[in-house]
Amino acid sequence: MANLKAPCLSLDARGSVGEAISFTERRGQKIAEKKPVLPYIKSLPLQYQRWLYQDYAFEWTLRSQAVKAVYRSAGTRFHLTAFQYWMKYNLLNLPDIVGMWHLDARSDAIVPDKSRNSNHGVNIGAVPATGFIDGCLYFDGINNYVEVPDSASLRLTDAITIHAIIKPDSLADTQGIVEKGTFAGAWGDFSLTVRNDNKFSFAFNNGAVGFQSAYSIGLEWAD
Repeated sequence: MANLKAPCLSLDARGSVGEAISFTERRGQKIAEKKPVLPYIKSLPLQYQRWLYQDYAFEWTLRSQAVKAVYRSAGTRFHLTAFQYWMKYNLLNLPDIVGMWHLDARSDAIVPDKSRNSNHGVNIGAVPATGFIDGCLYFDGINNYVEVPDSASLRLTDAITIHAIIKPDSLADTQGIVEKGTFAGAWGDFSLTVRNDNKFSFAFNNGAVGFQSAYSIGLEWAD
């Protein structure tokens, strides 16, 4: 039996070996390294990051030239373009997000807020279930909910966006998705609900209650 003093490896590897190993040159030498394995493309963290990236990229197109000039100036010291600095700043600081609850099938009593505002919630009865991506929380529509204490960051007086991914079991009764305030015989600050006529409804109370009905919804995943 022959003794090998060096691995039998071609620097022009093909097939499965070539797909698993990459070659880089360091200090005049070729180094063989195992290629990194990318995480599952549909994992929740990657999807959240992708959605945030798309939102902030779109928001950039709405900025004035004066605002873009500010980011261009700030990015120069880091050798970044105005757009790159805008994306870096927003993705790191999430300045426009007042609350982000993933509800990703955690059985913990505390539902963490992934924004920078620490608006953590308490899970009241909801149980882990299979979600649209990975897991989710299942609410029975009777007395299950996540309760988030009031805070200054949640007292909204300007334009807002509410994003949720839901899958109703039934559309026989009106069910709340997000509600700010008591909504027990009196209007709270705002709410997003699914009505019993198969439509989303958004209510915003700024002294005069207003409704905005959107498109119809079925019993499939919707956002």
